[in-house]
Amino acid sequence: MLCNFIGNYTEAVFNEPWAKYPVRKPEEWQFPDGVRSLVFKYCCNWMDAQIISDRFKESKFIHILRNPSDILFSMMFPKADSYPPRSWDEYGNERDKRFAQAVDHWYTFVQGSFAIEDTLKDRYKLVIYEKLPEQLDDLSSFLKLPLKKENLPYKEGRNLPKEKLAHLEDLWSKHPQKLALRQEIEKKYY
Repeated sequence: MLCNFIGNYTEAVFNEPWAKYPVRKPEEWQFPDGVRSLVFKYCCNWMDAQIISDRFKESKFIHILRNPSDILFSMMFPKADSYPPRSWDEYGNERDKRFAQAVDHWYTFVQGSFAIEDTLKDRYKLVIYEKLPEQLDDLSSFLKLPLKKENLPYKEGRNLPKEKLAHLEDLWSKHPQKLALRQEIEKKYY
């Protein structure tokens, strides 16, 4: 959602372009001649942040942080229309195993994304998904793009109601290190 929204203000958008731009191979990425501003989204770009920032000197990184329980639910039970299409079949069908796989994946990505802030400093921006409308002016300044709230395809209340997520609480308690990160995120940002 945010990738395509920001892309409306740039010359090109690459929203998880698996076929043309191999994931985890930024040294191979070649963009169209003359393009000076673009949006390029891979959830795992944090893994190659140093290579990307060295190669693309004016690149900026936006870390979108969403409510942890909502993310876990989405990873465990992806929507049929999710983009890119995901089934997470490798997580298996058993609820505890599926949660354990999803929470490990989430934890690795969140820790990695936070870690690049120290490296990239003023080229890194944390955006809280649920607070996006109120952070838009700051994001606009960061990107030096005239982002307009009236064009933002954000819908309040898009996250799941807490009662729908309650059945995950017993699973969180089985992963104390990940639960501690979730609680730290909720305390600091929510």
